[in-house]
Amino acid sequence: MTKVQKLLLSGLCVLTLTSCISVPGESDPQAIRSFEGEQPSILQEPKEDQDPDLLLRDFYTANALPDQQYQPARNYLAKEKAESWSPRPEILVLDRIDVNSATLGEDEPGRGYEVSGTLVGEVSKSGAYQPRQEPYKAKVRMVSVDGQWRIADLPDQIVVERNEFRNHYSMRNVYFFDPTGSRLVADQRWIYNRAGSLDSALLSLLIDGPSQWLAPGVMDELPQQATFAGRQEGVYAFTGLTNLDSDAMKRLAACIVWTLGMADIGGPYHLSFDGNPVRARETEDMDLTVDNFAEYNPQATGNSFDTSYALVGGQLVNISDNKVVPVPRPIGQLVNVESLSISAKTDAVAAVRSSGEGEQRESELLIGSMNTEMQSKIKSKTLSKPTFEPTASSLWTVVDGKKIARISRSNDSGEIVQTEVDTTSLGDHGDISMLQLSHAGSRAALVMDGKVYIGVVSRPNVGERELANVIELMPSLEDAVISIDWQSDGTLLVGTSNPEAPVWVVAPDGSSATPLPGANLDAPVVSVTSNSTTIFATDARATMEIRRDLQEATFWREVPGLEGVRAPVVVPN
Repeated sequence: MTKVQKLLLSGLCVLTLTSCISVPGESDPQAIRSFEGEQPSILQEPKEDQDPDLLLRDFYTANALPDQQYQPARNYLAKEKAESWSPRPEILVLDRIDVNSATLGEDEPGRGYEVSGTLVGEVSKSGAYQPRQEPYKAKVRMVSVDGQWRIADLPDQIVVERNEFRNHYSMRNVYFFDPTGSRLVADQRWIYNRAGSLDSALLSLLIDGPSQWLAPGVMDELPQQATFAGRQEGVYAFTGLTNLDSDAMKRLAACIVWTLGMADIGGPYHLSFDGNPVRARETEDMDLTVDNFAEYNPQATGNSFDTSYALVGGQLVNISDNKVVPVPRPIGQLVNVESLSISAKTDAVAAVRSSGEGEQRESELLIGSMNTEMQSKIKSKTLSKPTFEPTASSLWTVVDGKKIARISRSNDSGEIVQTEVDTTSLGDHGDISMLQLSHAGSRAALVMDGKVYIGVVSRPNVGERELANVIELMPSLEDAVISIDWQSDGTLLVGTSNPEAPVWVVAPDGSSATPLPGANLDAPVVSVTSNSTTIFATDARATMEIRRDLQEATFWREVPGLEGVRAPVVVPN
């Protein structure tokens, strides 16, 4: 077996990965079409003698069914319009759809209606969701055909109410590698539930490459001719890969296996690249599972024992066995610490210590480890909580609410170098009060003027970082966001000043925002974080916790050992 034919399951990945095959314009979009094995669609025909406004509402319900080029929706159109209607591939998602009578022109027969709502998202033909927050209005004309109301004029758009969209589509992750080739990054896609072959849908999206929004932050190395040829006799076949070296093939195999595995598509998986079976290096085994690529586990954080700390009165303590335990020197002797981050992979520590009041206030960034002396690196009026890149050799902090500084340690000399992250995409922005990098380092979430934003971390040149494609995640919160932190599953925890819903869990694509139980939380929530089992929040009274599995707990309780104390919890990650 040649080097190209054999998959190497050990060693460091250093090249790039994604792909470049486009979806033909004449076919149904890959993420929203129905695949072989589908069952007959529901709501195929309009109800007989239905009032026009009710029929129009049912039409928009049928917009959630893309079967046969949206045939369920076309059944509500007059014959000529059904044949000519050519909706754009994107799906517009509205919070709700309101239907009201509208005046038609003198030369327009039938009845007119205005369809309105708030546009909260747009889904591309590849299933990528983009949050929006703007009014939507459209005019629809209906006519009577043989005594039955049908739609004669309407925009060339697919418009779906949010609840209907979520009833018929589910979010799945397609995985691509970060620019270093060492970590998998989830790319969220919404796929039609009635797709008969979920595995084919996911692998087609994988070969098509990352979403336009995420593309600046992940690899792109598959050749233009790369193709998913389908599943043949139990083998997932891929062609057009002859120019890839063995490392790139390993990365592609890891993306395939983790994409299938995280979608609960059972293994083992059998792959072939250009007709050659993909085998494990040591065993020559063609049965591949996520265990063959365990080093790329996209949900691994390095904090396997769920160690947690807290800042009590500006000093770091360990939370252990329901009690507070002092942290050994030298890190345990630091005082006046206002924020602190710990890398679970390297024990690196970055802390912000403050002194003075008012105009005399000064913040100082200290860098070290759990077992070494801390060294001062930056001083400024304000510094945000530091956040580590995945290798912990670099960290980010916001200086005086405006400039994002990246502090790096040279691998060769050990010297500390400070550079500025390019934030051109933010424009003339307000004060950034908090910034957190995702566990894979491909996304950055930030709080700015009480709103939460997310951007992609790109690398224009060696040693440079840029915050690209910044979007607002939760426009509906209206300046209430105070604190944020990433969870191991890629979702974002958001603490707010909203007394009705102080803490939220937000999908990284902004497609969903779920409030956590808040009956016994007192806003504002100034700090949020989590480990694999527990979510922590510091509210106006105390330091609280709740199980991540909300089926086991529906209320918050004080963290044992921190009763009556407002202390931000620190979880290494």
